[in-house]
Amino acid sequence: MGRKKNNDKLYNPNIALLVADTFMNHAISFFDKTGTVMGKIQFNSPQDIGLLVASATQLSLALELYLKALRMILKMPIPTTHDLWRLYNNLPITIKSTFEDKYNLVNSTKGGELAEFSIIMLVSDNPNEPTPKFSKDIKKIDLNSILKRSKDAFQTWRYIHEGGKSGEYVSYNYEFYRLRLICDIVRGYTISCKVSQRC
Repeated sequence: MGRKKNNDKLYNPNIALLVADTFMNHAISFFDKTGTVMGKIQFNSPQDIGLLVASATQLSLALELYLKALRMILKMPIPTTHDLWRLYNNLPITIKSTFEDKYNLVNSTKGGELAEFSIIMLVSDNPNEPTPKFSKDIKKIDLNSILKRSKDAFQTWRYIHEGGKSGEYVSYNYEFYRLRLICDIVRGYTISCKVSQRC
Protein backbone atom coordinates (compact mmCIF):
# COMPACT_ATOMS: atom_id res chain seq x y z
CA MET A 1 0.00 0.00 0.00
CA GLY A 2 1.35 3.45 -0.92
CA ARG A 3 1.93 6.29 1.47
CA LYS A 4 -0.93 8.72 2.04
CA LYS A 5 -0.49 12.14 0.49
CA ASN A 6 0.03 14.88 3.04
CA ASN A 7 0.40 18.46 1.85
CA ASP A 8 1.81 19.49 5.25
CA LYS A 9 4.63 16.96 5.13
CA LEU A 10 8.09 18.28 5.99
CA TYR A 11 11.02 16.89 4.03
CA ASN A 12 14.62 16.66 5.20
CA PRO A 13 17.23 16.75 2.43
CA ASN A 14 20.04 16.01 4.90
CA ILE A 15 18.52 12.66 5.82
CA ALA A 16 17.73 11.89 2.17
CA LEU A 17 21.38 12.52 1.24
CA LEU A 18 22.69 10.45 4.15
CA VAL A 19 20.49 7.48 3.29
CA ALA A 20 21.28 7.81 -0.44
CA ASP A 21 25.02 7.74 0.35
CA THR A 22 24.56 4.56 2.36
CA PHE A 23 22.59 2.86 -0.40
CA MET A 24 25.20 3.87 -2.97
CA ASN A 25 28.08 2.60 -0.83
CA HIS A 26 26.34 -0.76 -0.42
CA ALA A 27 25.62 -0.89 -4.17
CA ILE A 28 29.20 -0.29 -5.26
CA SER A 29 30.64 -2.72 -2.70
CA PHE A 30 29.31 -5.51 -4.95
CA PHE A 31 31.80 -4.52 -7.65
CA ASP A 32 34.64 -4.27 -5.14
CA LYS A 33 33.86 -7.85 -4.10
CA THR A 34 33.37 -9.45 -7.50
CA GLY A 35 35.68 -7.27 -9.55
CA THR A 36 34.95 -5.76 -12.97
CA VAL A 37 37.93 -5.92 -15.30
CA MET A 38 38.05 -5.60 -19.08
CA GLY A 39 34.42 -6.40 -19.68
CA LYS A 40 34.20 -9.40 -17.37
CA ILE A 41 32.69 -9.98 -13.98
CA GLN A 42 33.67 -12.85 -11.75
CA PHE A 43 30.99 -14.65 -9.78
CA ASN A 44 32.61 -16.53 -6.93
CA SER A 45 29.45 -18.01 -5.43
CA PRO A 46 25.70 -18.26 -6.09
CA GLN A 47 25.24 -15.50 -3.47
CA ASP A 48 26.90 -13.06 -5.88
CA ILE A 49 23.72 -13.13 -7.99
CA GLY A 50 21.84 -11.93 -4.91
CA LEU A 51 24.47 -9.24 -4.39
CA LEU A 52 24.05 -8.13 -8.01
CA VAL A 53 20.28 -7.79 -7.58
CA ALA A 54 20.75 -5.91 -4.30
CA SER A 55 23.32 -3.61 -5.92
CA ALA A 56 21.01 -2.70 -8.82
CA THR A 57 18.11 -2.09 -6.43
CA GLN A 58 20.20 0.03 -4.06
CA LEU A 59 21.92 2.14 -6.72
CA SER A 60 18.61 3.06 -8.35
CA LEU A 61 17.15 3.90 -4.93
CA ALA A 62 20.20 6.05 -4.15
CA LEU A 63 19.67 8.02 -7.36
CA GLU A 64 15.99 8.42 -6.53
CA LEU A 65 16.88 9.89 -3.13
CA TYR A 66 19.54 12.22 -4.57
CA LEU A 67 16.95 13.56 -7.02
CA LYS A 68 14.37 13.93 -4.26
CA ALA A 69 16.88 15.72 -2.00
CA LEU A 70 17.57 18.18 -4.81
CA ARG A 71 13.85 18.73 -5.33
CA MET A 72 13.49 19.39 -1.59
CA ILE A 73 16.20 22.06 -1.71
CA LEU A 74 14.61 23.60 -4.81
CA LYS A 75 11.23 23.55 -3.03
CA MET A 76 9.76 21.47 -5.83
CA PRO A 77 7.01 18.89 -5.31
CA ILE A 78 8.23 15.46 -4.25
CA PRO A 79 6.19 12.89 -6.18
CA THR A 80 5.58 9.57 -4.42
CA THR A 81 7.24 7.62 -7.21
CA HIS A 82 10.38 5.60 -7.86
CA ASP A 83 10.40 6.67 -11.54
CA LEU A 84 13.86 8.18 -12.13
CA TRP A 85 12.90 9.82 -15.42
CA ARG A 86 9.84 11.49 -13.88
CA LEU A 87 11.90 12.82 -10.96
CA TYR A 88 14.53 14.21 -13.34
CA ASN A 89 12.56 15.37 -16.35
CA ASN A 90 10.83 18.44 -14.89
CA LEU A 91 13.87 19.84 -13.07
CA PRO A 92 14.77 23.36 -14.20
CA ILE A 93 16.36 23.38 -17.66
CA THR A 94 19.50 25.16 -16.43
CA ILE A 95 20.14 22.45 -13.85
CA LYS A 96 19.54 19.63 -16.36
CA SER A 97 21.94 21.33 -18.79
CA THR A 98 24.59 21.47 -16.07
CA PHE A 99 24.10 17.78 -15.31
CA GLU A 100 24.21 16.80 -18.97
CA ASP A 101 27.36 18.85 -19.62
CA LYS A 102 29.17 17.22 -16.68
CA TYR A 103 27.93 13.79 -17.69
CA ASN A 104 29.09 14.21 -21.31
CA LEU A 105 32.51 15.35 -20.09
CA VAL A 106 33.07 12.29 -17.91
CA ASN A 107 31.01 9.59 -19.64
CA SER A 108 33.51 7.03 -20.86
CA THR A 109 35.24 3.89 -19.72
CA LYS A 110 38.98 4.09 -19.65
CA GLY A 111 40.26 0.70 -20.76
CA GLY A 112 37.23 -1.37 -21.64
CA GLU A 113 36.01 -1.82 -18.08
CA LEU A 114 32.57 -3.28 -17.65
CA ALA A 115 29.93 -0.52 -17.85
CA GLU A 116 26.72 -2.53 -17.69
CA PHE A 117 25.53 -5.97 -16.88
CA SER A 118 22.75 -7.91 -18.64
CA ILE A 119 21.18 -11.15 -17.59
CA ILE A 120 18.52 -13.33 -19.21
CA MET A 121 16.57 -15.64 -16.95
CA LEU A 122 14.43 -18.57 -18.01
CA VAL A 123 11.20 -18.90 -16.07
CA SER A 124 10.88 -22.67 -16.33
CA ASP A 125 11.60 -25.97 -14.67
CA ASN A 126 12.65 -27.44 -18.03
CA PRO A 127 16.47 -27.40 -18.41
CA ASN A 128 16.17 -28.25 -22.14
CA GLU A 129 14.73 -24.88 -23.21
CA PRO A 130 16.78 -23.29 -26.06
CA THR A 131 19.26 -20.63 -24.98
CA PRO A 132 18.34 -17.11 -26.13
CA LYS A 133 20.74 -14.76 -27.86
CA PHE A 134 21.65 -11.36 -26.45
CA SER A 135 20.72 -8.36 -28.54
CA LYS A 136 23.72 -6.57 -30.05
CA ASP A 137 21.79 -3.36 -30.68
CA ILE A 138 23.79 -0.20 -30.08
CA LYS A 139 22.11 1.83 -27.37
CA LYS A 140 22.26 5.54 -26.80
CA ILE A 141 24.33 6.32 -23.72
CA ASP A 142 23.39 9.96 -23.12
CA LEU A 143 22.06 10.86 -19.68
CA ASN A 144 18.42 11.08 -20.79
CA SER A 145 18.52 7.66 -22.46
CA ILE A 146 20.07 6.02 -19.39
CA LEU A 147 17.39 7.49 -17.12
CA LYS A 148 14.57 6.50 -19.46
CA ARG A 149 15.82 2.91 -19.70
CA SER A 150 16.46 2.72 -15.95
CA LYS A 151 13.40 4.65 -14.82
CA ASP A 152 11.79 1.59 -13.19
CA ALA A 153 15.01 -0.09 -12.06
CA PHE A 154 14.07 -0.07 -8.38
CA GLN A 155 10.84 -2.02 -8.92
CA THR A 156 12.30 -4.21 -11.67
CA TRP A 157 15.29 -5.45 -9.69
CA ARG A 158 13.70 -5.75 -6.26
CA TYR A 159 10.90 -7.90 -7.72
CA ILE A 160 13.16 -9.98 -9.96
CA HIS A 161 11.85 -13.15 -8.30
CA GLU A 162 8.35 -12.39 -9.66
CA GLY A 163 9.33 -11.78 -13.29
CA GLY A 164 7.86 -13.60 -16.25
CA LYS A 165 5.55 -16.48 -17.06
CA SER A 166 6.50 -20.12 -17.36
CA GLY A 167 8.51 -20.79 -20.52
CA GLU A 168 9.48 -17.13 -20.97
CA TYR A 169 12.93 -15.60 -21.02
CA VAL A 170 13.12 -12.34 -19.09
CA SER A 171 16.00 -9.89 -19.58
CA TYR A 172 17.40 -7.41 -17.08
CA ASN A 173 19.96 -4.70 -17.69
CA TYR A 174 21.98 -2.88 -15.03
CA GLU A 175 23.84 0.13 -16.44
CA PHE A 176 25.75 0.58 -13.23
CA TYR A 177 28.69 2.64 -14.51
CA ARG A 178 26.55 5.46 -15.89
CA LEU A 179 23.92 5.29 -13.13
CA ARG A 180 26.71 5.74 -10.61
CA LEU A 181 28.07 8.63 -12.65
CA ILE A 182 24.64 10.30 -12.62
CA CYS A 183 24.44 9.69 -8.85
CA ASP A 184 27.80 11.41 -8.35
CA ILE A 185 26.77 14.41 -10.47
CA VAL A 186 23.36 14.90 -8.83
CA ARG A 187 24.84 14.34 -5.35
CA GLY A 188 27.65 16.86 -5.88
CA TYR A 189 25.31 19.50 -7.25
CA THR A 190 22.77 18.96 -4.47
CA ILE A 191 25.37 19.29 -1.71
CA SER A 192 26.83 22.42 -3.35
CA CYS A 193 23.32 23.84 -3.64
CA LYS A 194 22.58 23.09 0.02
CA VAL A 195 25.82 24.59 1.29
CA SER A 196 25.79 27.75 -0.84
CA GLN A 197 21.99 28.08 -0.77
CA ARG A 198 22.24 28.95 -4.46
CA CYS A 199 21.16 26.63 -7.22
